[in-house]
Amino acid sequence: MRRLFLAVVLLVLAVLLIPPVRHRAQPRIDQFRTWAGERLEGPLSPVLTPYRNIRARSEIGRVVTDLVAFRNRGLPPPGASEFRDFMLNRGLSETGNDPWGSPYVLVQEPDSLGIRSAGADLSYETDDDIIVKVRFPTRPRRPLRRSR
Repeated sequence: MRRLFLAVVLLVLAVLLIPPVRHRAQPRIDQFRTWAGERLEGPLSPVLTPYRNIRARSEIGRVVTDLVAFRNRGLPPPGASEFRDFMLNRGLSETGNDPWGSPYVLVQEPDSLGIRSAGADLSYETDDDIIVKVRFPTRPRRPLRRSR
Protein backbone atom coordinates (compact mmCIF):
# COMPACT_ATOMS: atom_id res chain seq x y z
CA MET A 1 0.00 0.00 0.00
CA ARG A 2 2.84 2.37 0.85
CA ARG A 3 4.53 1.70 -2.47
CA LEU A 4 1.35 2.48 -4.38
CA PHE A 5 0.93 5.73 -2.47
CA LEU A 6 4.58 6.66 -3.10
CA ALA A 7 4.20 5.87 -6.82
CA VAL A 8 1.11 8.09 -7.06
CA VAL A 9 2.87 10.94 -5.24
CA LEU A 10 5.90 10.66 -7.54
CA LEU A 11 3.66 10.61 -10.62
CA VAL A 12 1.81 13.72 -9.47
CA LEU A 13 5.10 15.52 -8.75
CA ALA A 14 6.45 14.55 -12.17
CA VAL A 15 3.32 15.91 -13.85
CA LEU A 16 3.54 19.15 -11.88
CA LEU A 17 7.28 19.75 -12.13
CA ILE A 18 8.44 18.37 -15.49
CA PRO A 19 7.12 20.53 -18.37
CA PRO A 20 7.10 17.83 -21.12
CA VAL A 21 5.21 15.43 -18.84
CA ARG A 22 2.85 18.19 -17.76
CA HIS A 23 2.21 19.11 -21.41
CA ARG A 24 1.31 15.51 -22.29
CA ALA A 25 -0.90 15.16 -19.21
CA GLN A 26 -2.69 18.51 -19.66
CA PRO A 27 -5.76 17.12 -21.51
CA ARG A 28 -6.35 14.61 -18.70
CA ILE A 29 -5.82 17.28 -16.06
CA ASP A 30 -8.39 19.50 -17.77
CA GLN A 31 -10.87 16.60 -17.95
CA PHE A 32 -10.38 15.91 -14.25
CA ARG A 33 -10.85 19.59 -13.33
CA THR A 34 -14.08 19.71 -15.33
CA TRP A 35 -15.33 16.45 -13.80
CA ALA A 36 -14.43 17.51 -10.24
CA GLY A 37 -15.78 21.03 -10.75
CA GLU A 38 -19.16 19.74 -11.90
CA ARG A 39 -19.47 17.49 -8.87
CA LEU A 40 -18.20 19.98 -6.30
CA GLU A 41 -19.94 23.14 -7.59
CA GLY A 42 -23.18 22.52 -5.70
CA PRO A 43 -21.76 21.49 -2.32
CA LEU A 44 -19.11 24.21 -2.41
CA SER A 45 -21.37 27.05 -3.58
CA PRO A 46 -21.76 28.55 -0.06
CA VAL A 47 -17.97 29.00 -0.06
CA LEU A 48 -17.40 29.77 -3.74
CA THR A 49 -20.10 32.42 -4.22
CA PRO A 50 -18.72 34.92 -1.65
CA TYR A 51 -15.18 34.32 -2.94
CA ARG A 52 -16.29 34.93 -6.52
CA ASN A 53 -18.18 38.08 -5.50
CA ILE A 54 -15.06 39.48 -3.82
CA ARG A 55 -12.90 38.54 -6.79
CA ALA A 56 -15.30 40.16 -9.29
CA ARG A 57 -15.51 43.37 -7.23
CA SER A 58 -11.73 43.50 -6.98
CA GLU A 59 -11.23 42.99 -10.73
CA ILE A 60 -13.92 45.54 -11.57
CA GLY A 61 -12.44 48.05 -9.13
CA ARG A 62 -9.00 47.82 -10.71
CA VAL A 63 -10.39 48.32 -14.20
CA VAL A 64 -12.62 51.23 -13.12
CA THR A 65 -9.53 52.87 -11.63
CA ASP A 66 -7.78 52.50 -15.00
CA LEU A 67 -10.81 53.90 -16.83
CA VAL A 68 -10.88 56.94 -14.53
CA ALA A 69 -7.15 57.47 -15.13
CA PHE A 70 -7.80 57.34 -18.89
CA ARG A 71 -10.57 59.91 -18.52
CA ASN A 72 -8.40 62.16 -16.37
CA ARG A 73 -5.74 62.14 -19.09
CA GLY A 74 -8.35 63.20 -21.63
CA LEU A 75 -8.51 59.82 -23.35
CA PRO A 76 -11.89 58.39 -24.33
CA PRO A 77 -13.03 55.14 -22.71
CA PRO A 78 -12.86 52.04 -24.88
CA GLY A 79 -15.91 51.20 -26.94
CA ALA A 80 -17.99 48.10 -26.32
CA SER A 81 -16.06 46.16 -28.97
CA GLU A 82 -12.68 47.24 -27.53
CA PHE A 83 -13.58 46.65 -23.90
CA ARG A 84 -12.62 42.96 -23.77
CA ASP A 85 -9.14 43.80 -25.10
CA PHE A 86 -8.91 46.62 -22.55
CA MET A 87 -9.67 44.10 -19.78
CA LEU A 88 -7.17 41.56 -21.13
CA ASN A 89 -4.45 44.22 -21.34
CA ARG A 90 -4.95 44.88 -17.63
CA GLY A 91 -3.95 41.26 -16.90
CA LEU A 92 -7.01 40.43 -14.84
CA SER A 93 -7.73 37.07 -16.38
CA GLU A 94 -6.85 35.06 -19.44
CA THR A 95 -10.35 35.40 -20.86
CA GLY A 96 -11.60 38.78 -19.65
CA ASN A 97 -14.60 37.08 -18.05
CA ASP A 98 -15.97 37.31 -14.53
CA PRO A 99 -15.41 34.44 -12.05
CA TRP A 100 -18.59 32.71 -13.31
CA GLY A 101 -17.42 32.80 -16.93
CA SER A 102 -19.62 35.63 -18.24
CA PRO A 103 -18.02 38.59 -19.98
CA TYR A 104 -17.75 41.86 -18.11
CA VAL A 105 -19.83 44.63 -19.69
CA LEU A 106 -18.93 48.30 -19.90
CA VAL A 107 -21.80 50.55 -18.80
CA GLN A 108 -21.57 54.11 -20.14
CA GLU A 109 -24.07 56.79 -19.21
CA PRO A 110 -23.81 60.57 -19.66
CA ASP A 111 -22.80 61.13 -16.05
CA SER A 112 -21.12 57.82 -15.14
CA LEU A 113 -18.98 54.95 -16.25
CA GLY A 114 -19.09 51.45 -14.82
CA ILE A 115 -18.53 47.75 -15.28
CA ARG A 116 -21.13 45.02 -14.75
CA SER A 117 -20.74 41.33 -13.98
CA ALA A 118 -23.70 38.99 -14.52
CA GLY A 119 -23.14 37.37 -11.14
CA ALA A 120 -23.95 33.84 -10.04
CA ASP A 121 -27.18 33.50 -12.05
CA LEU A 122 -25.28 34.29 -15.30
CA SER A 123 -28.01 36.77 -16.34
CA TYR A 124 -27.53 40.51 -16.71
CA GLU A 125 -29.93 43.10 -15.26
CA THR A 126 -30.86 40.95 -12.23
CA ASP A 127 -30.53 41.52 -8.49
CA ASP A 128 -27.31 39.57 -8.12
CA ASP A 129 -25.37 41.55 -10.74
CA ILE A 130 -22.18 43.15 -9.53
CA ILE A 131 -21.73 46.67 -10.84
CA VAL A 132 -19.24 49.34 -9.93
CA LYS A 133 -19.93 52.84 -11.25
CA VAL A 134 -18.05 56.09 -11.05
CA ARG A 135 -20.12 59.23 -11.40
CA PHE A 136 -18.60 62.27 -13.05
CA PRO A 137 -19.67 65.86 -12.52
CA THR A 138 -21.89 67.14 -15.30
CA ARG A 139 -20.93 70.77 -14.76
CA PRO A 140 -17.39 72.05 -15.12
CA ARG A 141 -15.74 72.82 -11.83
CA ARG A 142 -15.12 76.41 -10.88
CA PRO A 143 -11.54 77.36 -10.17
CA LEU A 144 -10.74 77.90 -6.52
CA ARG A 145 -10.57 81.53 -5.44
CA ARG A 146 -7.39 82.53 -3.82
CA SER A 147 -7.60 84.75 -0.79
CA ARG A 148 -5.29 87.77 -0.71
